[in-house]
Amino acid sequence: MALKRPYLLVLNAQRGRLRFKIFHHESLGLAISGTVSHIGADGSSIEVIEHDPKRMIMKNFPGGLLTHADALAAVQSYLKHWLDRVKTICHFVAYGGLEFDRPVTVSRPVLEQLDRLYAQAPHHHPASLRCIEYCLEKLPMIRNVAVFGTALSNTIPPHACRYPLPDPYRQPEIRKFSFDAAIHLDAARQAAERLGKPLKRLKLITCRLDDQSSVGAVAFGQLIDASIGFSPADAMIGLTTSGPVDHSLLISLMRRFNLTLGGIQELLNDQSGLRTMSGMNANLSEILTAAGHPLKPYRPSRTLSRSERTGAQRATATLLHQILSRIGSAALHAGGADYLVFCGEAAATHPTLCSLITRQVRKTFKTIKPFVVPVDPELLVARQATARPRHD
Repeated sequence: MALKRPYLLVLNAQRGRLRFKIFHHESLGLAISGTVSHIGADGSSIEVIEHDPKRMIMKNFPGGLLTHADALAAVQSYLKHWLDRVKTICHFVAYGGLEFDRPVTVSRPVLEQLDRLYAQAPHHHPASLRCIEYCLEKLPMIRNVAVFGTALSNTIPPHACRYPLPDPYRQPEIRKFSFDAAIHLDAARQAAERLGKPLKRLKLITCRLDDQSSVGAVAFGQLIDASIGFSPADAMIGLTTSGPVDHSLLISLMRRFNLTLGGIQELLNDQSGLRTMSGMNANLSEILTAAGHPLKPYRPSRTLSRSERTGAQRATATLLHQILSRIGSAALHAGGADYLVFCGEAAATHPTLCSLITRQVRKTFKTIKPFVVPVDPELLVARQATARPRHD
């Protein structure tokens, strides 16, 4: 029997951006995709693509969309006739800790529990929760399901994710997590399918290249290692996040510059990373292109200065250093690797970057073979949300 509401809406909220897609509930075929960009700044914009029939709508908001609630209101206005057919809204929530190890139907009490987990994912968590609040209030007839980025971290062995702290600080939830385990596992699954080999017989290194890059080791079907941390900021340098920083340096900075805990958090999550190192207020593709890894058919909108190119090369070199270190560590923990599997936006659009990483890795792991696979984070959220979410 056909569903009266045969679609589900996936929301992937990040600081400054909201990605959304509508899938058919049963086939998970893509019907709508779109992005709201530059939230909280002047020049916000929305792009909506209907896939059957193919058509695209774009609108600029010169005065900006101040909050993710404003962005969702814009999305709602463009998808009004679609929302009448949506059965479930699926929200990606980066951090669920040990408490949320599988998708959960969101109620007000669940939202209050999630609000207490802010500190581990300050780049994603506030935006995700504001979107959930908006949907509970403005779209009460539609069920909301939260899908957690940390939910598939439980196969990482304790010795790889525990901190050597004394009691009473050695709590189960005080540990490292992988915030994109589903992406690494899906990349490994796709590689095995293309190879025509059982995933449980392969040792794979997965390398996600995008605004927040990461590396994983999938051995015999299990994620056994990842570039992980107590929060995403600790995993690897990102567009505005610092990556690993010695805790003694943080204490020194607090004392020397009279920084508060909030100031340190802002420093690590908003004022550091690739943008700061490059001196460019740009996205990853623009930084990589300036560093000599062009995106075809991308052309810079202006001529870049020598200092910008030098800064971009410096930032990219730091990113590559961290990626190679993580790949080497992951491969050793896996006992070697058969294939190096790239995924993420930059992997698809910057082949010279993947080639450079592969050449460097082959200096040590001489027989490893590269693969590039497409991974759709919103589709992964949809798949997990439709697999019998927990009701609290």
